[in-house]
Amino acid sequence: MMLARELPVEIAWELALHEAWCTERGGRCASFKGADLRGQTFRGEYLRFADFSEAKLRGADFRNADLQTTSFKNADMHGADLRGANLLFADLRSADLRHADLRNAGLQCAILRDANLAGANIDGADLEGAEIQYKDSEELMESMDKKARYFVDRRGGCIAVRDRNNTDPDYFGLHQDTRGVIRFWCGTQRKEKCPTCGHLSLDGWQLASDDADAAYRLCTELNAKVNNSET
Repeated sequence: MMLARELPVEIAWELALHEAWCTERGGRCASFKGADLRGQTFRGEYLRFADFSEAKLRGADFRNADLQTTSFKNADMHGADLRGANLLFADLRSADLRHADLRNAGLQCAILRDANLAGANIDGADLEGAEIQYKDSEELMESMDKKARYFVDRRGGCIAVRDRNNTDPDYFGLHQDTRGVIRFWCGTQRKEKCPTCGHLSLDGWQLASDDADAAYRLCTELNAKVNNSET
């Protein structure tokens, strides 16, 4: 674990407990809920599953930190530096990310509903499968009406063929019971060992290329049937 020299003792201790928890040597998952961490440095830290909800994180440095499945719900992250951070499945609901630096961050399947991204730099960020709140559901439905009826929805390690005529614009998740799903395929979870602490953990989902090909074939066939019935 990389403990920055400028971290206060109480924060360093919380990170030490988190490292012990990650390596199954006791400790507990780090909780910084509601804490004032403005300008603090967490660069390169392993902080999977940690809780930063409602924390004050203005100008905080999370460059290259592992923040997979970490909660930043309702956190003030105005101007935070998240370049290269792993935010896979992170909970960023209602987070204030104005002017945050998210260049090259991994935001696959992150939850960004109601997050404020005004002025944020997302160049090179991977947003595949991220849940982003649409500001105008009617506008979304109008744009959907102009497209083919069936479409492929791919989110990280899962993929589905969906029916635009039976889609809920206010729900952004994807699973086999999601409204409008014709067929759903799910990949397998990868496992990796953390190079810092050696803890074996899950690292996202990997979709088989054959399943992806099958989804696109089915989508093409369904749309062809619709077109033939209309002629």
